Amino acid sequence: MLKISISLIQLFTKKYQNFKAILSIIKFIRRISIIGLSVGVAALIIVLSIMNGFEDYIFQNDNLTQPDLLITPKMGRTMTLSAKDIQTIQKLSGASFIFPIVQDKVLLRFKDIQKIINLKGIPKGYFERILKPNHFIQNVYPNLNTQDTPYAILTPDLSYQLNINLSQDYHLPIWIYALNKKNQSNVLADNFNALPVYFDDIYASPYNDKTDNTLFTNRDFCSFLLNLDSNTYSSVEVYGTNIDAKILSKIYPKANIQTKIEQNSNFYKVIQREKWIVIIILYLIILMTAFNLFGSIIMLIIEKQKDIIMLFSIGISKASVFAMFWLQGVIICLKGLLWGLLLGYFIVFLQWHFEILKLEGDSFIINSYPVHCTLADFLFIVLSIVALSVMMNLIPAYFATKINKKILN
Repeated sequence: MLKISISLIQLFTKKYQNFKAILSIIKFIRRISIIGLSVGVAALIIVLSIMNGFEDYIFQNDNLTQPDLLITPKMGRTMTLSAKDIQTIQKLSGASFIFPIVQDKVLLRFKDIQKIINLKGIPKGYFERILKPNHFIQNVYPNLNTQDTPYAILTPDLSYQLNINLSQDYHLPIWIYALNKKNQSNVLADNFNALPVYFDDIYASPYNDKTDNTLFTNRDFCSFLLNLDSNTYSSVEVYGTNIDAKILSKIYPKANIQTKIEQNSNFYKVIQREKWIVIIILYLIILMTAFNLFGSIIMLIIEKQKDIIMLFSIGISKASVFAMFWLQGVIICLKGLLWGLLLGYFIVFLQWHFEILKLEGDSFIINSYPVHCTLADFLFIVLSIVALSVMMNLIPAYFATKINKKILN
């Protein structure tokens, strides 16, 4: 009798040890799954924040002379705006400065060098409002002078192509030839207006500017050269924040109104495409981690088969068993999501304040990776992970409701 008792005790002890070992394995897999999910969510937050930071930095500093809102005619090259129209644009919510611009393609000649350039006539105060003195070679704001003796501001690329020496060639004229649209003569020279300008400075932005082939000069001079009326412009540049472009579209239906993103639509599409590629790759990693969690729930259900049958035998409904295991899986996923959010935003916070991750090399204008968190990214990550956890745990929960004595046997 004693031997039988000892054998039974050993048998139960062995089964208990095996059961404890299996539970330890399941808990280990579950913890690994939570850690993997947390790391995946944190990586997603960090990468999206860095990409948002670079995107914001590029759009703010890539081209300082590019307006936040550009108004151009839908048809033709020019549009007529009255003083009342200008005042209406100035009263726009979020608009800080507006500049009516006159520009066109012209032929430029300096010494024996000829080149087709973009001539941009700007009003006084244009550079003072949007640029800093250190954006110019002489470290002071340039002088556009008057219509009779206009000065020109060149870009480094244009001054290099024209082989201009700022200290030696400042007294030499730069001849500009523009098509005289009002004159139709058989003599070719009579169909062009030719006027000289004298360069005052070189616009040398430290950023990747898109004005390499542009010559800036006095707007009144450009209007005179191009035979335009004083209230006729090529475009209107509006600078500010959160400018309401929809109101302008209703007031001026014949005008083409573009935001900064629409002016750089191709570049913006490339950035968005790269962002989605990164998101897909990271979500594949998160999905693999979620499958580990899926496996741990299945293992738990298999181990708890007898308990599930006992629950059915005392009257617990299948819906309750389904909800129990489904909720268990969802809670584990939410734990991983919560820890991932805390870890990700903590690292982004450290980068924002202390600039831990540095950019290597001297070719970068900024020293560290820029970061920017958005509410849209937060909601996208939370809702997508919650949706993934809800769907992934439906299968093991459904499997738990199909346990019966036949399957157990």
